[in-house]
Amino acid sequence: MRPRETTEHEEDVVEAFKKRMILTMPELKAMLHCSIATVNRRLREWDALSSYNKNARYYTLASIPKFNKKGLWRHEGVFFSKHGTLKNTVSHLVQISGSGLSNRELKNILDTDPTSYLAQRKHLPGLKAEKHNRHMVYFSSEQEVYRRQKQKRFPPEPTAAKLPPDAIVIIVLVELVKHPRSTPEQLSQMLKRESYEIGVGMIENLFEHHGLKKTEYERVKLLSEIIGNLRENLKPENLFPVSQALTFRPESTTCPRCSTKMKVLNTKTKPVTTLAIGTFCARKYQYVCPRCSMVCGSDELGRISAAPVQQRV
Repeated sequence: MRPRETTEHEEDVVEAFKKRMILTMPELKAMLHCSIATVNRRLREWDALSSYNKNARYYTLASIPKFNKKGLWRHEGVFFSKHGTLKNTVSHLVQISGSGLSNRELKNILDTDPTSYLAQRKHLPGLKAEKHNRHMVYFSSEQEVYRRQKQKRFPPEPTAAKLPPDAIVIIVLVELVKHPRSTPEQLSQMLKRESYEIGVGMIENLFEHHGLKKTEYERVKLLSEIIGNLRENLKPENLFPVSQALTFRPESTTCPRCSTKMKVLNTKTKPVTTLAIGTFCARKYQYVCPRCSMVCGSDELGRISAAPVQQRV
């Protein structure tokens, strides 16, 4: 088939594009003296591009724009993309992004807000939309690219160095004081011979955290401080800064006299002070036998407070 000859009107349109850069559909229709359907056919033949803003009212020839690195071109407030439609442009921008793109980020790149457009198209080919902190974020639907983008946008929080408990710290410090020139590897081996499984990494974290590359004096001083802190923290008043309520019940719910099942008679509370754990609030239960009326309390509380635990009603 012989190629269609270019008409004079079409040559005028091409010249108009070169001078004015962009034209609208009414202008093209008037210059070509033809229907809108024919104008659309000519635009397809010329590989013309429509604007992705201004409701796609403007057109330009593919040879005219000087696109930036992202494939975008702006002229007098009208925006074009080498990828054609807004849908194709968004898809391309998301695919090449390192961490996906949110609506706000797309707006900054495109200079137009794509939110309403994208909201009407929930499933864009090649993209995966997710909501994070009330903002929509678009990622590539290709699994490996999606994984990289998601990891870069939401990097995992750094984990704190794993430190041994204070009891193990003391063991390591004692060994270090005995062998001050030992490396973490040597300490781990020596402790292993003493049946302590303490890894090299944990000892290295301990060195780093407490700054154990110090003089022998400083190491012994640190050991004393840790032991002192442990001793202080283990005091009852520090273990239980608020007076604890401890419950005391009779050791058996069966009457020791007639073997009848007893019932709760009452509960009472009273402060008790001991050398072992300091002051606490004792909540004591008393049981009564419905048959012989014997009342029983807690033998343990009786031993602690030196009070009688059985009486007759």
